[in-house]
Amino acid sequence: MTSQVFHSWRRYIYLWLTTSSRSRYNRTDDVGTFLQAARRERNKVQSINDLFHTCGRRHHHCDTLEGITLQGRGEGLAWGFMMIPACFTLTFITSITLYRWGDRLAVQKHTLEEWQHCLLEASQNRAAADEELQSVRQRAVEVRAALRPLPAEQQWGAQLESNVLFINEKLQRHSRDDEPPRGSR
Repeated sequence: MTSQVFHSWRRYIYLWLTTSSRSRYNRTDDVGTFLQAARRERNKVQSINDLFHTCGRRHHHCDTLEGITLQGRGEGLAWGFMMIPACFTLTFITSITLYRWGDRLAVQKHTLEEWQHCLLEASQNRAAADEELQSVRQRAVEVRAALRPLPAEQQWGAQLESNVLFINEKLQRHSRDDEPPRGSR
């Protein structure tokens, strides 16, 4: 009887420690729900992996290593185990690349338009500068033509210079004649 009482106490403590109130929605224990949820998720993943692994077997039993290393040359290959995730990954990368390629093309187009605008402004500024330079050259030619002496003016200028030289010589002779000798004073 003592062993029965002792056994009942053990059973009572065991039940008290391991059981809990039940959820009214899913009838699972509140204690250990995280473990149960993790087990359910693991079972889901494993079932999907099993589906991938078995969908390409065609009733041939191959080792997983043979399927992964492609040793069977496609005979009995678990193609779903390799090809479906590879195709999904390739599609995902391609879609991202195409999306980014469109953005890159838009940026390149915008940059090209900016460069074309800058080149247009530069060519317009260059044309305006060339026109200004032509007008300045034309004015310089006109000024040189206006400043260039006429042949008659050149002749009068030469005669005026000769007259000035003649007058200067006369003045120098006259001033020497008017000077008293140096020793007389």
